[in-house]
Amino acid sequence: MNNCENCDWSGTIGSSLACIKCQDGFTPVKGGCARANCDKFDEENKDQCSACKKDYYMVFDDTRCVQECPVDTISVDGAFKWCAPVCEDGSYVNLTEPLSGCEPCEGEVESCVLCHYDSEVPAVVCDECVVDLYPAWRGDLCSPCTFDQYEEADGSCRYCNEKMPNCYLCTVNGPLLETDWVCDACFGEVPPILNDEEDVIEACECDIVQYIKINDDEDPDSLTCESCLRKIPNCNTCEQEISWDGETVEDVELVCTQCRNGYWIDENGLCVPNSC
Repeated sequence: MNNCENCDWSGTIGSSLACIKCQDGFTPVKGGCARANCDKFDEENKDQCSACKKDYYMVFDDTRCVQECPVDTISVDGAFKWCAPVCEDGSYVNLTEPLSGCEPCEGEVESCVLCHYDSEVPAVVCDECVVDLYPAWRGDLCSPCTFDQYEEADGSCRYCNEKMPNCYLCTVNGPLLETDWVCDACFGEVPPILNDEEDVIEACECDIVQYIKINDDEDPDSLTCESCLRKIPNCNTCEQEISWDGETVEDVELVCTQCRNGYWIDENGLCVPNSC
């Protein structure tokens, strides 16, 4: 008798063998054993549960219904409550697919040795690649370039801001660099200028009356837009160029392009009173 540890019969004529003690995770039902705390059984295999009772989790590998997930699993709450496996390095579990097992990272991202599943994307995200390769910022491929770079046709790596000023993250979404290169994010709080028709970033620029302030030269996300007046007294509008080498953000050049009324730009780039 399946999943039964101890069975007996009454000894009367016409009586049948009945299970009185089932294995862990099963309970005696009509003389046999069925999954404990199961609300719906698999039609083809009654030993398998397809839906647990309310507030019970289903264990991914054997359809047990438990109130607390085993120590070697993690609980996943949602419309379907289940216990997912804790995967070893180099593998992941799809938490959006109930009862999924562990799968190798390299099966989704070539040359990836460490990854996780991002339920919000949803997709496998590579966190670490084999030696000499790096995860792209989206985590969808391993590249010879770092996350803030893109690969040129000749195989060399360039920072995104070298192709578009103040662009921090970018991707090449096709075979043609000139048409398939896309800026995905600007430095810090520098606002993206979008193409209305294709909804892609055409430029990363502060307002004409602002400059880009570097709050932390080791953190590109720290950049903010500030008034030109705060950097160059009496300056209405200004222009600036920022550089990033993967380690440090630098202010290459900041120039005033127009002073307030009654001021003019001298040879040092400062706004001084108009003597005329």
